[in-house]
Amino acid sequence: MKKNRVAIIIILVLAVLTVVLFMLKSKTNTLENETNEFAVEDTASITKIFIADKNNNFITLKRMNCSEWTVNDTFKAAKENVVTLLKTLMYVEVKAPVAKAARENMIKMLATNSIKVEIYQKVYRIDLFGKIKWFPHEKLTKTYYVGTATQNNLGTYMLMDKSETPYVTHIQGFNGFLYTRYSQYLKDWRDHGIFNFHYNQLKSVEVKYFDQPEKSFKATKLTPRDFELVSLQTNSKIQAYDTLKIMDLFSSFENIRFEALEDDMKKMKKDSVISQIPYNIITLTDSAGETHSIKTFLIKSPPDEIDQTGKPIIYDRDHLFALINKNRDLVLIQFFVFDRIFKPLDFYLHSSKEDKPVYTDVQEIK
Repeated sequence: MKKNRVAIIIILVLAVLTVVLFMLKSKTNTLENETNEFAVEDTASITKIFIADKNNNFITLKRMNCSEWTVNDTFKAAKENVVTLLKTLMYVEVKAPVAKAARENMIKMLATNSIKVEIYQKVYRIDLFGKIKWFPHEKLTKTYYVGTATQNNLGTYMLMDKSETPYVTHIQGFNGFLYTRYSQYLKDWRDHGIFNFHYNQLKSVEVKYFDQPEKSFKATKLTPRDFELVSLQTNSKIQAYDTLKIMDLFSSFENIRFEALEDDMKKMKKDSVISQIPYNIITLTDSAGETHSIKTFLIKSPPDEIDQTGKPIIYDRDHLFALINKNRDLVLIQFFVFDRIFKPLDFYLHSSKEDKPVYTDVQEIK
């Protein structure tokens, strides 16, 4: 009986404390809504962020772990952009309420031309002084609307959901507007990674050129310092090659990124691009046997562009188009980023007479 009595007393005390804390929290939340506080103090508790506009453009960012997020449940989110948004959510402050004379017009403007932001957090049904936390669950904690910049571009109009008072917000020490950080477009949140493999994660690298097939080759790693190099044009194995250069090639696929996603390119133009003969195709095979490829296309320069000698420049010397993600996405890439990867076959061959490449038919070896 005594044990049951103690248990009942403990439950009653916890129940009373829970009710008191709930009332205090409700009161605090009411004050926050009244003062239109848009900041989230504990961004580590944010589990999901939904951003949308009136034209059915939207994105959903979901936290996978402490450092990785996805966008629209499909793509890896760009880490640097998510970090910027989380910092914005933490440090955004109310600068001043919109003048009473302008509030009605501002509310109308926000109703038609704004970005809706929903913030979901991991919260606890019972949270005693931050020490005892029970029954975690995801909860929509803030909903507000982000408008355009003020005339001096030093503030951003925002309105808390179900509030009648719009505010000018800012971040102390930052001279600029904030609405671009709440982008509703997928291309602004997708990670730009194409390849990200360490040396020991790759089994083979194949570089295939279409205009000059003699440049094409496939290098297969047999051991960390031993390779098989094959000319794709002759299907012949090359016995004399520069091992260090091949090793450098296998080390060239970390953090390879594209410059821009061309998802808004008109279909006719996109079809014209991908119907061309590719400039090259790069195919990687990882240690698990999975292949990863990129198909590139030259970009024609404007007809009146010339070089320093007065000769016409036929193709863009800085950029290429590329198909990635199993040909689903067309992106813009830089020659500068891919320079180490685009080296032709003869680059990996010994140049001295003694080390002249020796070709052996692959079929004979097998």
